[in-house]
Amino acid sequence: MASFAQLPDELRRLLESVATPFSSTATKFLEAIPNPEHHFARACEILITLTTVNGPGGIAGGSSNGTTGGSSGGNDWRPMEKNIGFRLNATFMLYWLYKEHDIHVNPFRSHFLETCEAEKGRYVNTGEKESAVERLRRARCKMLLAILGGEGSKLSDLSAKDFYTNFEHLRLGESADLRTFSDEDEFPPISAWARPEPHQQTHHHSRTGGTNGYPRQRTTGTPSPAPVRGQPVFAQNYPANFSSSSSSSPSLSSSANRNPPAAEETPTVPNAILAPPSTAEEEEDILKTAIENVHLRHLTPTERNIIRSNPSPAVNLYTIQDAETYQKTLDLNPETLYILTVELLTPSSAKRDILLTTILPRLNLELRSLDLINHLVYRPAINTPPLQNEYATATPLLTQEERTRLLHVFTSNCIRQLEHPYGDEIPVRSKGPDVGRKVKLLCMFLTGLLTREIVSVGEMYYELQDLYMGFTGFREARELWTNVTGGRGVGGLNGG
Repeated sequence: MASFAQLPDELRRLLESVATPFSSTATKFLEAIPNPEHHFARACEILITLTTVNGPGGIAGGSSNGTTGGSSGGNDWRPMEKNIGFRLNATFMLYWLYKEHDIHVNPFRSHFLETCEAEKGRYVNTGEKESAVERLRRARCKMLLAILGGEGSKLSDLSAKDFYTNFEHLRLGESADLRTFSDEDEFPPISAWARPEPHQQTHHHSRTGGTNGYPRQRTTGTPSPAPVRGQPVFAQNYPANFSSSSSSSPSLSSSANRNPPAAEETPTVPNAILAPPSTAEEEEDILKTAIENVHLRHLTPTERNIIRSNPSPAVNLYTIQDAETYQKTLDLNPETLYILTVELLTPSSAKRDILLTTILPRLNLELRSLDLINHLVYRPAINTPPLQNEYATATPLLTQEERTRLLHVFTSNCIRQLEHPYGDEIPVRSKGPDVGRKVKLLCMFLTGLLTREIVSVGEMYYELQDLYMGFTGFREARELWTNVTGGRGVGGLNGG
């Protein structure tokens, strides 16, 4: 399965608005994702859609000619309307999700810089006709310069159409100096994770007397709707999800399963036979069949609803075989596996230890794997005061020690996969595009953990150092290292 997915159509359409202010469109986008735990995955999908996929309606974002993209100067609005709305709103969305944090620790900063470096300096020669696509490129570059210059909030009340039409006359993006971001030697130390008093951290990697010189910052977290574990919105290649009515309650009764709202189910699963069982025996048979096939095929809506309603019986039937089978289940039925995993990690579960020590640390470096680990570690730790964020009310599953150890081993395994993409028999570090994307994804994952104070820089220092030393040729790895060390060289936390 691919590491990245495209943004689903229903979410992409929300970002195609041209008349609504950017902030209003961003708010509606977040409201369409009831589960805030999926913001990370959706942000990655926005990025991959922006960088690798043609514009909505088949309009190529990188083409400067053609029948759909050849209108001039914004006068012919309709042919480029969806493309303009999507690309400007999507760009603003990547800023909006992390607007509470310094731009230096925004995980999409590398994308902002690369785009600006490629597009800055595009000017229209006198008498030369400018295509709509070329104008959109310049408009998006202007927006990114404003964001990098700390003026992203000034864009909130503008609409995509307003910005596209008048961006040349807006006094925005004039203070952004790309050299401030791209020159590592002159990069100022980032205090985004600084506290007044450094906190002493100890773990299995720590040296004697090691102090976290760049501890974590208490932040409000990514803006999100109310912290409810509701229906997520999946990408195009994800399995169909259950109806929103089923996700509004913790468990579903048999009668609810027998009468699912057809208006909500039908668009997600066209022509599906949604008639559920009429007896408890049939429900039990379907539950057993679903568990037996959860790693072989996409489950039907009825099967998913029954598992969601009966997590304990489902876990009793579920057999943990190996990491490969678990990964297949994650690829096919991610939301169902999350329900099973939460149940498996309860303190009374007999399968808890094997999941923590053998299965979860060996997951592949894929988007769904990182999303699952995020779901687990963002919860409060057992017997530890929760952080004041959207996960504060979630039931704790792991102790602080278990959570930190899982992140250590999982991250080390991800780095090992990057170092040996073709297996240990061929110890060649690939520089291909897939490895590049995975490095970027892992850096975003680690940035999220540090920003949300799940772990400290000191606790993950050696993994961060390994990532930097092994992949210093990638901008994302260099920037992450610069952010957490202030530009110092490789060595101890105190620069040794």
